[in-house]
Amino acid sequence: MRRADASHPENRLHFFPTADPDSWVPQLDEPTRGTLWEVIQGTPGILDEEEEPPAPHNRQRHPPPTLMPEHRQYGAPEPPRLQHLRIWQQNVNCSLTVQYDLLHSADPCDFDILAIQEPYIDHLKLTRASSRWTVVYPDGHLDSNLPCRSVLLVSTAISSNVWRPLNVPSPDVTAISLTVGGHTIHLLNLYVDGAHDRALHAAARAVQRQASVQGADTGADSLIWLGDFNRHNPAWDEPRNHHLFTPQALDRSQHLLNYLADFDLEMMLPAGIPTLEVLSLRNLMRPDNVFSSSDLADLLPWRALRGDAISESTEADFDAHLQRLNEAIASAIEQEVPFTNPTPFSRRWWSKDLSALRKQKQRAGRASFKHKHDSEHPAHEDYWQIQNQYAEHIKYMCKDCWTSFLDDTDAHSIWTAHRFLKRGQSDGGAAWIPSLKSLADPSHILTDNDAKGEEFYHTFFLPPGPDLPPTQEDEYPQPRFDFTDISDLQVECAIAALRAFKAPGLDGVPNEVYIHCRHTLTPLLSTLFRATFWLEYYPDIWKLSDTIVLRKPGKTDYTTAKAHRPIALLNCMSKILSCCVADVLVYQAETLSLLADYQFGGRVGRTTTDSIQLVTKTVKDVWR
Repeated sequence: MRRADASHPENRLHFFPTADPDSWVPQLDEPTRGTLWEVIQGTPGILDEEEEPPAPHNRQRHPPPTLMPEHRQYGAPEPPRLQHLRIWQQNVNCSLTVQYDLLHSADPCDFDILAIQEPYIDHLKLTRASSRWTVVYPDGHLDSNLPCRSVLLVSTAISSNVWRPLNVPSPDVTAISLTVGGHTIHLLNLYVDGAHDRALHAAARAVQRQASVQGADTGADSLIWLGDFNRHNPAWDEPRNHHLFTPQALDRSQHLLNYLADFDLEMMLPAGIPTLEVLSLRNLMRPDNVFSSSDLADLLPWRALRGDAISESTEADFDAHLQRLNEAIASAIEQEVPFTNPTPFSRRWWSKDLSALRKQKQRAGRASFKHKHDSEHPAHEDYWQIQNQYAEHIKYMCKDCWTSFLDDTDAHSIWTAHRFLKRGQSDGGAAWIPSLKSLADPSHILTDNDAKGEEFYHTFFLPPGPDLPPTQEDEYPQPRFDFTDISDLQVECAIAALRAFKAPGLDGVPNEVYIHCRHTLTPLLSTLFRATFWLEYYPDIWKLSDTIVLRKPGKTDYTTAKAHRPIALLNCMSKILSCCVADVLVYQAETLSLLADYQFGGRVGRTTTDSIQLVTKTVKDVWR
């Protein structure tokens, strides 16, 4: 579905179904179409045999490839195929309702990138997304007074190590660069205004700038231009739309054709497929398009976009026993714990009633499209009534969900509501690490994840200080207490103190497993913990942690490593052992008075609040 730009005179349109294959009725004299487009190799076996329009300025252009049946998908979406880059392109006409419908229709399991033109932008210059998408805005959109008319939503299933945003100084162009198997693809999402070509010029300059930076290696780079071009030409519009081929319209489209020839781009969407219906005239036209490099293949190693888990193991006897215990826990989880099905809805307020209404709206849209030549047919009015009912129901469900959440808050959930309000508005997309400025050389920009990781490592973990001079053994003080073995009761209490719903470590075993199975696991863990001190050995697997980088709240610039903070996700077994040892040390330190009396902070009953209360009590005691 899409709606066109209301500022363009001929684009006063209503919603038009294009994503559902059932909307293409058999009696149309048009090429058969699938539910989505895929980038394929323009081989002679799949080229359109019709004659191409004259090339601009006598430039040679290859005929556009068409999609053969074996390249199309019909009916229900197939399981994700990682060898394809799956893109959903749509103009939502700045409508929040349409963008919500898009987020619920485009499952991240089925699509890798959402290319949105004229997205919904609120007063804070933020769009709307879900946590399964990373939002890419035009360069400098927060500092520009011009409206943002292009955004890209990249699935979080794609590793951020293989893509990065490209800086294009235009609010109508959003671009990213993907590197897969040594092959680089520059994807540009454009909204081209009907009155000027500034977006085309900005995109062309960005491509030329990338070519100049790459130098001789530009032959390995490919391009994808897609979006709402607002251009009419016989090369892609139906011949019956000859009234759109005015001299001014052809001149506008000629600029686009020139750039397509300059960069050797071919039209991937077959000619004659409409993407838009004008509201006033009920005419079908083609302002949207997809162009890509002629050498772009459909079998690039997209599997490299997904990261693989890393496993660690050792050959020591202790580690072998520990590994058997970990395998037993993992096997029990696999056999007894069912998988949690992620919600099929991007928003918690989405319901089955909305899904039923959407199907009803799509059914009415197909009926309206079937009778498109009869403007007086009642199917058109039925479609509009159902469409309005669907939009109003979305607004009502969104507001009702938030109101019900606030009404049902209790002593625990009220803090969740407080966090929502304190954080302020956001686009709802997943956070990602932007390009960083090196602390050593601010002019050096770090773009890949390895360089960013090195920068964070040197920022978060300071180098160790110089080694201490050797100390004679007789200079150490006498031990104040003898360390005793960790008991089963200590381990059970440490497990009971674990907090639920926390992110697990590298082993992937959450705290809930130990909490619910503490009576079974306590004797096994106690034996391991006691052996740790008997052997004076700490396994390497417990030393590993997953450092997660979080943004510090309230910062205006996140292009430096100091604007972020780390948290460490440790193996839960190591956390239980650390908790047991910490309890022993705290008890002995407090019992034997090993800490100074004026030591506040890090002690039970000795926080900053306690110190203020002590000062207040002392002053009041003097007054009395």
